[in-house]
Amino acid sequence: MKKFTIPLIVIAGIMWVTGSVVANDPVAPEATQASELDQTSNHHAADTRLLYAALIRPGPNWKQGAKPSEQVGFAEHFATLQRLQAEGVLVLAGPFQDDRGGGLTVIRADNLEAAKTIIGQDPFVKSKMVIADVRQWYAALGTLPADNK
Repeated sequence: MKKFTIPLIVIAGIMWVTGSVVANDPVAPEATQASELDQTSNHHAADTRLLYAALIRPGPNWKQGAKPSEQVGFAEHFATLQRLQAEGVLVLAGPFQDDRGGGLTVIRADNLEAAKTIIGQDPFVKSKMVIADVRQWYAALGTLPADNK
C-alpha cells in the first residue's frame, strides 16, 4: 500500500512527499494504562516515541489568500523539510485542512531547546511567515515512520 509522509512545518496545504512508512516499535507496556499516559516524566530522550510537535500558525508576513507554495520563501522552506526528513529528524509535517491555516510539524530532537533551534532555522519561521509553538510530545499510541537516525 502506498502511503505518504507529509513534510513538516508546512502551512496550509503545503506539499506531500511520497515516502515509505514502516511501523516503529509497539507502544511500551508501561504506557498502556490510561493513568500512565498522562505521565511523561517516565520517558527519556532515548525513547523513540518522545518527540517534539510544532504547532504552526500564519505569521505577520503570511500573504492571506495565497497558497503555501505561492508564499515568499516556500522553495527554501520545502528544501529544509526535505533535508530534515533525509536526516531522520522530521517525523511528519503538513497543513491543517481548514480555513484557519497553519499546520503541524513533528520532529525528533535531544531536548526542547534543540527542537526549538531546529524549527527556528526553517526559512518560513525565520522570515515570520509562520509562528511556531514547539512543545514536547509523547506518541503514546499509533504507528510512527521508521527511526532513520
